[in-house]
Parts: sequence; structure tokens; C-alpha cells
Amino acid sequence: MSVSLQIGDLAAFAGVSTRTVRFYHQRGLLPEPERDSAGYRRYGAEDVIRLVRIVALARAGVPLSRVDEVLDGPEAGFRTAITEIQQQVSEQIAGLQRVQESLRTLDSADRVALPPRLAGFIELMREQPEVPPQLVDYLRDSWVLAHALYGPKLVAWLDSESGQVLFTEESIRMTIANLALADTDPDDPRVEAHVARTVEWVLSTWEPDDPEQDSDWQGVFANPELNELLNTQSLTTPAWRRIALRVTEELQERGIDAGWDLGPE
Repeated sequence: MSVSLQIGDLAAFAGVSTRTVRFYHQRGLLPEPERDSAGYRRYGAEDVIRLVRIVALARAGVPLSRVDEVLDGPEAGFRTAITEIQQQVSEQIAGLQRVQESLRTLDSADRVALPPRLAGFIELMREQPEVPPQLVDYLRDSWVLAHALYGPKLVAWLDSESGQVLFTEESIRMTIANLALADTDPDDPRVEAHVARTVEWVLSTWEPDDPEQDSDWQGVFANPELNELLNTQSLTTPAWRRIALRVTEELQERGIDAGWDLGPE
């Protein structure tokens, strides 16, 4: 007496769904039997054995693209294939570990697309109660753009002695004051007062006898077209543009070239 199984029985013995069995048919892993007179597929013992082995390999992590090779090849080929798959899995694990480590550094949106030093600077600005969040967003995005345009040069400058001035307490105060003037009328006396304080601060931190300090800064922002693109992001209000122009003029009068062509106001 011939015993045969329907697809549901076959799937149940292997611990999978009938949809999975049909999928294995489509992939060519499990031969698809002819239908009987009632239109049902009928499976035998060999089908159960093959399906159970396919499922075991798949659950063990063998890619379906290599199941045929592993099941139907010689024993030596089986061992070789499994060794290769283990190596691939090890590489995938290493890659996932790198991804996991990267994700650990993204503990805030401010760390996306910024080097750690600048991300820390932005997070510090977030802690300043007098600076609205939207202005910190603007500052962050300006540095994201600068980093995208000047990448390694910018990072090298930030790590240099001249770049360290950005992270001083006085620099942070100047940044906060500049942000606070965003919506101020350019002719407001507070704008010119801020220009004077900024120039005084630059002169107090600049080493006039150190030509490398000029070249360090100018070496980073050396592309006029890219600088103009930065201006469209960083000088978005009339007050900020006035401040940048006036500071540049005042520094040039004192023999310091900011290396930044802002164009007409």
C-alpha cells in the first residue's frame, strides 16, 4: 500500500508553513511532485527527508543559495562549504559589531555627521539656557556643512593649537552673543558693540608673529566657491552678515587676513 502526504502534512513534519514549502519549490530546493487526480500534490518519505534537511541547514545559517551544494555534494565539499560559510558569518559578525559601536556614539542627533569634538561643542551649546534650540540647530547644521565640504582639513585644524581657541570659554561666550543677535536690526548699536568685542577677542588670541596661524586657518577654508556655499547657510540674517563683514574689515585694517571673501553686504 502506497502512503503519500499532502503539503500540510509535509510542512507539519518539518515544522514549517506550507508557504515555506512552496517557496522551496520555487527556489528549486525541493522537487515539486505531480498533482493527483484531485489536484493535490502528494509527497513521499524522500520528500520528508529532504525538506527536514533543508530546514535544518537553513536554521543553522546556511544560505539558501548554497543548500543544494551542501546537500548534494560530496562529503569533502560539505566540509569546505561549511568552513567558508563560517568565515562569512564571522565577517558579518565583525561588521555588525562595527555598526553597533558606531551606533553607540550616536547618543544624540547632534552627533550625526559631526566629528566628536564638534559634536561635544554643539552639545555644550545645548546646555546654555539663553540659546534657543532652533539657533543651536542652525549652528550644528553650519558645522555639518563645513565638515562635509572640508572634512579632513577641518578636523586637522580643530585638533591643531590654533583650532583649540574655538573651544575656549571666551569663544563659547562670543558664539552665544552672536547667536543672540540673529534677529537684531543690523544698525542696532548692539551689533557694532559685538563687532568690537569680537575683534578684541581675536586680537587677544591671535599670535601676530606666528605666520603659521594665518596659514592654518586659510588652509582649511581655501576654496572661494565652497566658502560662498557656507555663507548661504551660516550668514542667514542681515545682522549676522553685517557682523561678519565688519569683523573682517576691522581685522584686515589691523593686518590680519581672515581669508574669507564675504562679498558686498
